[in-house]
Amino acid sequence: MIKKIIKVDHNGKYDDEIDKLRVSVSMLLLERDNLLLHECKNIEDQYILKFGKLEYKVYEAECDYRRLKRKLELIIICRNHNKPIDLKKIDEQLEKELAEFYKKLNARLDEIEEANRRASLPKLSKEDAAELKSIYRKLIKKLHPDMNPNVTEYEKELFNKVVECYENGDLMGLQIIAITLGEDTPITPENTFEEKQRLTLLVDKLNSEIHEIKTTYPYILLETLADKQKTAERYKQLHEMYDRYLYQIKIYTDEIERYLNEE
Repeated sequence: MIKKIIKVDHNGKYDDEIDKLRVSVSMLLLERDNLLLHECKNIEDQYILKFGKLEYKVYEAECDYRRLKRKLELIIICRNHNKPIDLKKIDEQLEKELAEFYKKLNARLDEIEEANRRASLPKLSKEDAAELKSIYRKLIKKLHPDMNPNVTEYEKELFNKVVECYENGDLMGLQIIAITLGEDTPITPENTFEEKQRLTLLVDKLNSEIHEIKTTYPYILLETLADKQKTAERYKQLHEMYDRYLYQIKIYTDEIERYLNEE
């Protein structure tokens, strides 16, 4: 008996697999970008608004402590070498030596101000936030370089604008870009097997990045913010640090006065 030979077309199977992988990639890109551009920033803002002022006071006290400690060291050096104690020159040297600490102190103050500014901005409604995510996901499928390795320079610029709109919660901006681009135009890769491999590796890479984000700063601050006991412990820790620095400041202040009075 002659068996009938049936030609099997694997293209349909590969196309389905590639479509599923593209969906996975777009969802993972959305999750990663939402973590980076929204969730992590919101977590950091919440942390700064809750602990920022107290952390600033602690760091300011640390700067004062370091300055006084170093000032005493310089005074003692002058005295041991029988040199006159020039407080103006010592203060100038301290400004140079501690410049990096004061830079960080000012940066922390800027972070507090920025967190307060973002907290005062109007929030998107639940419906608008959902639409923002939906349009963003559609646009990254069209424009993201990882999804489309052959994007043009114009499309790369447009993608950067898409990310900026998403980061700023600019729903109208995303809507305008989506209208400009029109309907989806599916890309058929020349080599479906290579495309499948590329997308599979991309899924693994994005999962790894998402895991990294969720196990590092600032996402890990969420644990402290969500747990009342951990929040109380952090407050206690900061207050204890502040008190220790104040105690050290008093010791060094008294010691400096003692040395100066002996002159």
